[in-house]
Amino acid sequence: DNRTVQTTPLGRIASFYYLSHKTIHQFQEKLNPSLTIEDFLDLLTQAYEYDQLPVRHNEDNLNGELAKSCPIEVNAYTYDSSHTKAHLLLQAHMSRLPLPCVDYLTDTKSVLDQAIRILQ
Repeated sequence: DNRTVQTTPLGRIASFYYLSHKTIHQFQEKLNPSLTIEDFLDLLTQAYEYDQLPVRHNEDNLNGELAKSCPIEVNAYTYDSSHTKAHLLLQAHMSRLPLPCVDYLTDTKSVLDQAIRILQ
């Protein structure tokens, strides 16, 4: 029969950069020229790729302490979220803030590696 499958431009972008279709869809809906830096950072860290960032036992407390030093506020009720942790780690990296534990160094490297791919 005459069934064919064609790619979409956003699907090709997701495939090329190994991004989730959920991330591409979210960016398509929410990216616009009027986003502030704060909104853009929030959108970036809401990417599906950050779902896999580990939030270990009691790290919500460490995230709360780190949030006090960060220039951009995050929702205090989401300290146990991997997306909030990614947001805080990016802020800490850009502001050159000290990290509360050694595990956060490894997590920061992971967040930065993902950010490069997502931003491309």
